Amino acid sequence: MFNMNKIGKIIKDARTKKNMTQLELADKMGVSYQAVSNWERGNTMPDIAKIPDLARELGLEITELLGGEEGKAGAEAVKKTLNEPDAILSPEELAEVAPILPPEELKEKAEKTAGKDKLDLSVLVPLAPYLDDEYMEKLIKDADLSDLDGLLEIASFLSDEALTDIAGRIGTDDMEKLVELAAFLPDEALAEIAEKIGTTRISDLAELAPFLPDETLNELGEKLVTSGDMSGLEELAAFLEDETLDTITDRFLEAGNTEALISIIAFLSDESVRKIADHLIQNKDVDGLTKIKDYL
Repeated sequence: MFNMNKIGKIIKDARTKKNMTQLELADKMGVSYQAVSNWERGNTMPDIAKIPDLARELGLEITELLGGEEGKAGAEAVKKTLNEPDAILSPEELAEVAPILPPEELKEKAEKTAGKDKLDLSVLVPLAPYLDDEYMEKLIKDADLSDLDGLLEIASFLSDEALTDIAGRIGTDDMEKLVELAAFLPDEALAEIAEKIGTTRISDLAELAPFLPDETLNELGEKLVTSGDMSGLEELAAFLEDETLDTITDRFLEAGNTEALISIIAFLSDESVRKIADHLIQNKDVDGLTKIKDYL
């Protein structure tokens, strides 16, 4: 990828060497002086069509203008794009020229490239800021999702619908990817994942718990109580709402199951802890009171 700051310095140094003001260079290039200022600050790049003229005005070769040896790959991609308008760019070449192509031209080039080579995420990531959302999502439907880092980089550019589709393609067998992606997923997708996992894979649910909507967590808590899976409840208790935990407390106290409640005592409200203490006192359960004394 182009080093915009380095290119900006090259433009500035070449302009001052020719004793030109930003306004004079802007007039020669048919742009505003603000555009030249942004080029020199490294904020933006000149459009690809202007690069040959800019290089000529500054007395530079295109490769020199675009960073010398460091920008050689990008310069070659630019030359190919300019000299062979109908050429199909490789994914790597497309990524190089993306920042300086007009959006519609980039889309056309991407369509040709995607027709020839499957675009992997390493290519889609640099394209994402320059493609419209609809087309970006079209490309990602066919992309290889094995690159976790690339997937996380591109997630912020995708709609909820696209992210939900990606989560479905990953599947619940690859929990590492789903957990990493969870922060970007909409509540509906997370709830669906939790339902697919079920309460038999509580460790996987616990990893997702920080991202699950409260309603889904509370439903899971209810299912665990019904199934009697206290080990699962212990793992999820930290994420359950007080109201749900209060309901669990009342239900277990009615059943006389204080041992189960003691295992999650750290996550219970003061009111629930008091109820448990009262129950233990009434039943003269000294051992139980000893276990919860630090929470009284």
